Amino acid sequence: MKAHSFLTHSLAGAVLLTVLASAAVAAPKLVCPEPTFNFGERDNEEKVEAVFIIRYEGTETLVIDGVKCACGCTAASLEDPQVEPGTEVEIKTTLSLKNRMGEQTKTCTVTSNDPENPMFTLTLTGTAISPVMYEPQFVSFGKVLGTSAEPQVVTLRAHEGEFQVT
Repeated sequence: MKAHSFLTHSLAGAVLLTVLASAAVAAPKLVCPEPTFNFGERDNEEKVEAVFIIRYEGTETLVIDGVKCACGCTAASLEDPQVEPGTEVEIKTTLSLKNRMGEQTKTCTVTSNDPENPMFTLTLTGTAISPVMYEPQFVSFGKVLGTSAEPQVVTLRAHEGEFQVT
């Protein structure tokens, strides 16, 4: 009886391991060969457009539940939320550099049914160039009473050529 019970449990364990192993192999898998787009230096009146290729290397249908960008200055669109095995899909992104200055890093998160990587990050990075650059970008004078404001230093420089402050 003990031998029969041992054999039954061993067989059940082997079947369970086989099912789990085949489920792991059959899982959806999202792959993005280039998840970061460096746009270099761009004028801060431009819009940056980047296309990210999402390749599918699993055996079950990959379902992209959504693409959400972290900032209102960045938008993303997806042509088809279902990606069949062996195919790819494009995620088109647009970043508005309007009134931005200096180094920029913006992200969009792709949510999918990939069990190993359900939230995948796409990144746009580069530098927004303004005709006149200034540092710091924000100045606080604290609580101002009469003429008691703390002096602050703001450095202005032209990106190209010269400018005049009047």
